[in-house]
Amino acid sequence: MGMSRVKVYARLIVAIALCQMAGIVGSLFTAPAIPVWYAGLRKPDISPPNWVFAPVWTALYLLMGISLFLVWNVGLDEGSVRRSIVLFGVQLAMNAIWSYLFFGLRSPLLGLVWIVALLGFDSAHDRLLLQGI
Repeated sequence: MGMSRVKVYARLIVAIALCQMAGIVGSLFTAPAIPVWYAGLRKPDISPPNWVFAPVWTALYLLMGISLFLVWNVGLDEGSVRRSIVLFGVQLAMNAIWSYLFFGLRSPLLGLVWIVALLGFDSAHDRLLLQGI
């Protein structure tokens, strides 16, 4: 039997809100560092202007929330769905931690190390998804 529309919309709102909250946590470290520390870093000429980051990250976290919603709608009774959501949660936390490491601690090196680990984790998660976890 299908879910009610209210339940579907509630899941969508929860999934998007959860991802946006991770973005908000990251922004607590990012926003104060942009005008002073980040602005003073040497960056390539192709770096986007600082004002681009807020709308782009908001859109990315929105899309991550929609992705979470789509997986969640398959049904939590599926073990692969539960595992995927747990791995997604780890990835979401890793994204927020990156903001702390790079902007909060003002450490490009820690940010680089963490982003490489995050890419490795994402790649492994993608392989598991393709295999049906």
